[in-house]
Amino acid sequence: MSDMMVQGGLTTDQVALIKRTIAKDASDDELALFIAQCNRTGLDPFARQIYAISRRQKDGDGNFRKVMTIQVSVDGLRLIAERTNRYAGQLGPWWCGMDGQWREVWLDKTHPAAARVGVLRHDFTQPLYAVATYASYSGEGPLWSRMPDVMLAKCAESLALRKAFPQEMSGLYTTEEMGQAQTIDAMARPVESEPLALEQQKPQPHWIDSQQVRSRFWGWAYNTMTLSEEQVYAALGVDQIHDYPGTMQDAKGAIEEYVAAQAMETEPVEA
Repeated sequence: MSDMMVQGGLTTDQVALIKRTIAKDASDDELALFIAQCNRTGLDPFARQIYAISRRQKDGDGNFRKVMTIQVSVDGLRLIAERTNRYAGQLGPWWCGMDGQWREVWLDKTHPAAARVGVLRHDFTQPLYAVATYASYSGEGPLWSRMPDVMLAKCAESLALRKAFPQEMSGLYTTEEMGQAQTIDAMARPVESEPLALEQQKPQPHWIDSQQVRSRFWGWAYNTMTLSEEQVYAALGVDQIHDYPGTMQDAKGAIEEYVAAQAMETEPVEA
């Protein structure tokens, strides 16, 4: 590891640990970029304030490849704001339905249409407000289904913090904001112009059918990600692994995003 990569508080051993765990799919350049962002922001990847998320993106030839994206937690943005010594707290959150009436607590069984948060700075005369709409930010997953008000409020808070502190937070987006950026696996599958007759088609074995792959996958899920079998199914949105249409790498990426989202779920939205 070069001195440039480890400057700012991370030791060489810590960078090597990040490469093996937090950013294990990252290339050397992506790892260097992630470490540079950790140094620039002062966020701790081991405290889950900043993440290296592997996503599938389509290149110019129409092929999908894995690309690292850097995301932060809303706690990370709050910490950056606090360190400026200009952060004076927040107002809200408030939620509204399609009627446009703002409420301090969202008790409806349906999801809110929007959330609003105001950020205060010591050198501002007025709060800086930001509004996040459900139509723009709603993502797929158990958290958005179970607690859409909390997720939407975090999006609004992230927007407001970034507007109030653009120099410190430019280019930093939270996992909640990136929920809608998930790639649909079905888009990656080419359509055959002349499909085989049903009697000629043979079902392809699922990757989990391989004993070696199965052992490696569950060992990673249990030991590295510290998840139960039920949590793995919840992360993939299936009742059994055979129902998951993607590859093992796709499944790992979905599980990593689930773990990152679960970590932020434990932090309540500040009133």
